[in-house]
Amino acid sequence: MNLLCGSFPPSETMFPYLRNFIYQHVSDQEFSFQDLAIGCVSKLERTSVNGPRQFPPIPLEFDSLIVSFFKFFLFIYPFS
Repeated sequence: MNLLCGSFPPSETMFPYLRNFIYQHVSDQEFSFQDLAIGCVSKLERTSVNGPRQFPPIPLEFDSLIVSFFKFFLFIYPFS
């Protein structure tokens, strides 16, 4: 979701629903994805102001997000 929020803005109809969904996870203390949700909010706001990216994401961006997600996941839920 992080990469999608930074790639292109949602439609005018979808924007408030997506923003509210992400804000719920920013303020929810029960989930451990607050840092990811904060990043999504900032990218969503920036993309809504600046418009879509000129070029699609490159494979390196996908790879870095996958690696960072697994590092985050292993930090939160370490193997016993």
